[in-house]
Amino acid sequence: YTTLFRSNQLEPHFLFNALNAISALVRGDNKRNALSAIGTLSQLLRYAVASSQVRQSTLAAELEFVRDYLQLQALRFGDRLHFTLPNLAGHLASTPVPPLLLQPLVENAIRHDLERHAHASQLAVALEEEPSRLRIHVNNPLRTDMAPNPGSGVGLRNVRERLALAFGDNARLDTYEQGGAFHAVLHLPKEVDD
Repeated sequence: YTTLFRSNQLEPHFLFNALNAISALVRGDNKRNALSAIGTLSQLLRYAVASSQVRQSTLAAELEFVRDYLQLQALRFGDRLHFTLPNLAGHLASTPVPPLLLQPLVENAIRHDLERHAHASQLAVALEEEPSRLRIHVNNPLRTDMAPNPGSGVGLRNVRERLALAFGDNARLDTYEQGGAFHAVLHLPKEVDD
């Protein structure tokens, strides 16, 4: 599992944290939530394994994976983690995207926001559609009063490299700070040549 998680940018620590949170639910005799969390973790791992065998997934599958990931993170952060994900219009659901492309951006948002303080936070994923392109925004609040979370930027660099491999110059990842938030914006073509 370690090789699988590293190659797709899911950190092994995430799995350990999820298992610890499920263990706490079991010890607290919260059977219903523990079983639900086990089911969510199973779905997440199934998708991660399957995605390692393919070059493309769909936007709908990616967003479902991110939802599962965030639900498991909520076991760790509780009421501090608030998130919004877009409702997909039917025609966008099948938009091809590289698998596990969004999760590193969401993980980056958590790492540089919620892991740095004890307050609640809002993470948002939103879509902007153009006739031939799609923009996917991942935003989280900036807290300038906190020391930065050390990191080497590997997650963002890997997303950029994967975009270049999948789409050449026809896709990119922009990151910037604006309006008290950190923004990561994926620019993707809606149609992919085989």
